Amino acid sequence: MVFDVALWLFWPSLFPEYIAVIEAPDPLSAVWLLMERCQLVYVSRAAVKSPDGSLRRWRYVHCPTQEEVDQMRLAHLRGTASKPSRAKYHGWGSG
Repeated sequence: MVFDVALWLFWPSLFPEYIAVIEAPDPLSAVWLLMERCQLVYVSRAAVKSPDGSLRRWRYVHCPTQEEVDQMRLAHLRGTASKPSRAKYHGWGSG
C-alpha cells in the first residue's frame, strides 16, 4: 500500500520537516521507512494518511535498529510476533 507520511522533529511546530509518499505494508512501517531514508533515529510526531483516507498519528517514535527488525521478522515467520520494544506507539487523536 502507498501512504502519505509526515515527520516532525520538534513539537510544537506548524509544519513537518519531512513529507513523502511511501510504499509499505502498514502505516507504522511507512513511518520507519521514511525515518530510515532520512537517517532519523527519533521524531517527536509522525502522521500517516492511508489510501482509504484514514489518519494515524504517533508521538515519540524511535526507529528500530536493524537487529530489532531482524528479530521482528523472525518472530513474524515463527508466528510469535509482538510489539517491538522501541516502537513507542502513542496514538494522539484519531483521523
